[in-house]
Amino acid sequence: DGDVLFVPEESSQVTLHGEVMFPLALHHEAGQTVADYIRQAGGYTQNADTSRVLLIRRNGSVVEVQPTQRPEPGEELMVLQKADSKNIEVTRGITQILYQIAIAAKVILDL
Repeated sequence: DGDVLFVPEESSQVTLHGEVMFPLALHHEAGQTVADYIRQAGGYTQNADTSRVLLIRRNGSVVEVQPTQRPEPGEELMVLQKADSKNIEVTRGITQILYQIAIAAKVILDL
């Protein structure tokens, strides 16, 4: 009763999501770069693709940004995850096939 709720038209925060140590919302400060905000969120996780950071604008558009760019108030930063590499699985498969061929050759030669 009698309480007033004030909802600001513009946010004064920059929100960080994805592969950062502590996803959070930080107060926007003029001059802060993408790298500065990521550093304030504890830095990248081990699974982060440090070359792929997306900026989600207030109008909903999404663009890839460089660490030196400066986000505006109300925008969000999304650090993407590294794409999994299948090299280990391919190497293991080839090694297993070569091993089976060597065993088969040994069996045939012993006959």
